[in-house]
Amino acid sequence: MIARTPALFCALMAGCALIPVLPSCSSYSSDDEPSADAGPDAEGGSLSIVEPPAPCDPSEVPGDGVFVSVVFGLSGAPGTASLPLSTVSDGLELAVARGVARVYLDEGTYAESLTLTERHAGILVSGGWKGSKTSWRRDCEDDFRARTTLESPAPVAVTIDVASSGATMGFEAMTITNRNLAPTPSDVSGTSSIAMLVRGSASLRISRARLLAAKGAHGGAATAGTPGATLACDGVTGCASGADGAKGNDGDGAAPAFFDPTGFHPSDGAGGQAGPPGANGTPGANGAEKSCIREVSGECNTGGGFCGGLNENRQGAKGECGCGGAGGAGGKAGRGGGASIALLALDGTVTIEHTTLFAGGGGNGSVGGKGGDGTGGSAPKAGAPTSCLTTISQSGPTGPACTCVLGNDQPAPGGAAGGPGGAGAPGSKGGDGAGGPSYGWVTLGNARVVIDDASVLNAGPGGAGSVQGASAPSLVVALDGGT
Repeated sequence: MIARTPALFCALMAGCALIPVLPSCSSYSSDDEPSADAGPDAEGGSLSIVEPPAPCDPSEVPGDGVFVSVVFGLSGAPGTASLPLSTVSDGLELAVARGVARVYLDEGTYAESLTLTERHAGILVSGGWKGSKTSWRRDCEDDFRARTTLESPAPVAVTIDVASSGATMGFEAMTITNRNLAPTPSDVSGTSSIAMLVRGSASLRISRARLLAAKGAHGGAATAGTPGATLACDGVTGCASGADGAKGNDGDGAAPAFFDPTGFHPSDGAGGQAGPPGANGTPGANGAEKSCIREVSGECNTGGGFCGGLNENRQGAKGECGCGGAGGAGGKAGRGGGASIALLALDGTVTIEHTTLFAGGGGNGSVGGKGGDGTGGSAPKAGAPTSCLTTISQSGPTGPACTCVLGNDQPAPGGAAGGPGGAGAPGSKGGDGAGGPSYGWVTLGNARVVIDDASVLNAGPGGAGSVQGASAPSLVVALDGGT
């Protein structure tokens, strides 16, 4: 839900086209950020944001609170103006311990991420101060919102996680951003970059500030499918056509990424299909057949006997066909790109005044992995030959001493080899991941954003992928999944 108060404003719409509505606006460029690793433009280009001037009172002086300076603060210091602490996290803890409502930040870059809970109710984190051991004064230069920067090394720079209702807290006169995310490992979805995440029923006020989310991480490279297994087959008799396996359909590309009550979820493609095996080769020929003598019978005696035998047919083995090759594994799914969101509110109320919300581009979805190669079919084998005795003869003169003997072995060749096995089909390619979106702010369910027209909303381009990531200054997501 969103509410706006009447005022003139400057807006930078997607595509980096400036639409000036207020004639007097200060200019911000990501090149002005204090670290080369920071800022929403992960591709290294320059993005300009035109924003209206914010009110600033140079006569303002800090009141009771905890003081923090990255320039001259010390760990374990008492947190006074002359002896400040060195980190915002320590400053918040000391403010809770002392029961004070302000944490004053000196100009500079604080490389840390923050988590605020109901313990920090009532605390305002106030940047834009020019501190020294002798005095702290309000800096009202044109770019004062960039002079104090919380530059988080984590994907989420600031998390507000309040379980109880009614807790109030705020940030003013500072930039909250995160560094560009590290490359995503293979087969892992891209990480989202979020400048501020609000959970629970907190009442949060952001004034004269900048929330700048870095670019969402690209989806990790998809792994190719493994090749088909090496065949252990040495010829088979169950033969077929010898045809190659047919490649299956590629995996489906991812549907658009989505939000649910827990936050944003990148959308991955479907994995590729495994390739089917090749068919066994065509049948081999039957072996040659011989009429063989199995036993010798009869007598050889005076008066003329005979030599006879009991016959049987023998045949060489049938030729074997080659085995079909194994199919390759399907390619792994392409992974979805991460989102870039300046403010993600899952619950609670966030009031925004004179503040720039900028989201870098969504991360690209990765291309699905290539399917693994199928293996070739095995070679066929000729049938094994056999042999047998085919003749009987009489040995010695006729009479009681004569004998019947078998002749020499005669070969019976095996059958000719069958056809080789067909090659296994390659696995199919995995589906591509969806591109990540880019939004200035997103609310879910009962979360509410109240933003004045002196604030600036901008989103970079959605990431490329099977579905282009969305890009809009804001998005309202209903609990039933509608928008």
